Amino acid sequence: MVGGWPLFATSLLKDLTPGKVKVVSVDALPAELAYIDTGIAPVLLAQPCFEWGHKSVEIIADKLILKKADVPIINDMQLVRVTKENLGEWAQTLQGWGAKDIDPKYLALAKKP
Repeated sequence: MVGGWPLFATSLLKDLTPGKVKVVSVDALPAELAYIDTGIAPVLLAQPCFEWGHKSVEIIADKLILKKADVPIINDMQLVRVTKENLGEWAQTLQGWGAKDIDPKYLALAKKP
């Protein structure tokens, strides 16, 4: 799916059978993380939304305030591949960006340094 909006519906978690149906979608927001956990979505391609804004403002400040001559014209940021292996780290990233509705069990999956 190009957009992850259908994954906001929790009914799909009960209606789809892991191993029989596989979903790959763009977005990996807190409401969608259960699809990775259950295996219905083996991968979600997350948009680094916070980083897009942060990097864009940084580029503008470099150009207008710091008067740097060589700033990128395009803010090229790649999608983040979220799987069971990095679900905990992604949940912590979302929390760091200010997301409040993250299931604590996903935060607990993050590998300890």
